[in-house]
Amino acid sequence: MRTVTIQRSKSFIGCLVSSKVYIEDPTSSFKIDKVPCRLLGKVKNGKSETFTIEEDARRLFVIADKITRNFCFDVVTLPAGSEPLFLSGRHRFSLFTSNAFRFDNVTATDTLDRRAAGFQRGAIVFTVAFVIGMIIGASVGVTIGINSYRKKHAVTTKTYSAEGMSITLDQDFMKSAPEAGIVACYTNGGATVAVVKESFADYPSLRNYTVPQYGNAVIQTYGLDATLKTEEGLTCFEYDVNNPTFNLPYHYYCVVFKGPDAFWMFEFCCMEQAFENYHDDFIRWAQSVEFDEP
Repeated sequence: MRTVTIQRSKSFIGCLVSSKVYIEDPTSSFKIDKVPCRLLGKVKNGKSETFTIEEDARRLFVIADKITRNFCFDVVTLPAGSEPLFLSGRHRFSLFTSNAFRFDNVTATDTLDRRAAGFQRGAIVFTVAFVIGMIIGASVGVTIGINSYRKKHAVTTKTYSAEGMSITLDQDFMKSAPEAGIVACYTNGGATVAVVKESFADYPSLRNYTVPQYGNAVIQTYGLDATLKTEEGLTCFEYDVNNPTFNLPYHYYCVVFKGPDAFWMFEFCCMEQAFENYHDDFIRWAQSVEFDEP
């Protein structure tokens, strides 16, 4: 037997989720990307764990949960041998892979091919979920019609709260299960609001950042084609994401805040063609954000 140590670098992406580590095992009935595997254990954000494994060549997987395991995963092939092994990585921002864990400095063909296949599966899941949501929204009127109605009539609102923040949205929003790295998520079938929190307790150096500095850091860190701006008193940026499988464009309107104990990013998302109708709503919802005193 030998050991493998997994070092998970600290990051606000996926910070609330423990990474699950699996090793290839032909005797197991549980499969990840069609490979039978058994659970070795979990690794928390910013921590490292050491596991005992066999000495023959086997594939090692890291997933977020069982439901998303076939597109939100990463894998490396461990060579045969008896020497201890060390691997590092972290969860990285990606809409279509639910912010999957990625091993550092891996160039093996098997890993890259499986990443690409996982991305395509995730894109399909994302699109299907979005289309279903649009169909639900269409049952009470098309998105543009709904927004035109809102502009002419009083809208019933509801305040949602999570992790020390509150936001007032229209009554038709429903809370949905957040993905890795997201503390809260709300959708009405036509638009989605995802909330990201980066605590000063976890990242003390952020306490000295200004809101523009933080916003620019987010844009730079994730390589977004976006420019930070101020609109209606909000510090924000916009970017587009195109689904490579179905060629469907989505528009993101992201607003950043500095709360008493954390930086926050509110991601407002809709299909690109609906953004003009949602733009004023995104601003109105963002302006309703409040934070609890610690």
